[in-house]
Amino acid sequence: MHNLSVAGDKVRGITIIGNEPRDLDFTVSWELLLAKMQENLNSYWGQFTRNPQRIAWLLSDFGIEWTVLGVLRQYYTWMEQDITSKIGAGEYALVHLSPKWHRLIQEAIHLR
Repeated sequence: MHNLSVAGDKVRGITIIGNEPRDLDFTVSWELLLAKMQENLNSYWGQFTRNPQRIAWLLSDFGIEWTVLGVLRQYYTWMEQDITSKIGAGEYALVHLSPKWHRLIQEAIHLR
């Protein structure tokens, strides 16, 4: 079972105040994370295909970068079982997805 730790240490996190991330007493299973991401894709992101106001929002600069790079972060996590930034996910997609999507992805990165 994968979890968001490497050899017991958390691999993401910045301490502002309090305990270091590696000292926090929790783990997150990849199976649970992937299940919640699938739920999010089908509920939150699915609204964009059914709601005219959401569809119109996609025509804005913020809507483009938020949607394209947000969904690509999930794609990256599913494929690599890791977490990256929105820009990192866009760069990953430019290497791994069909060139027909590159213009849209590059625009989303530029807007970000």
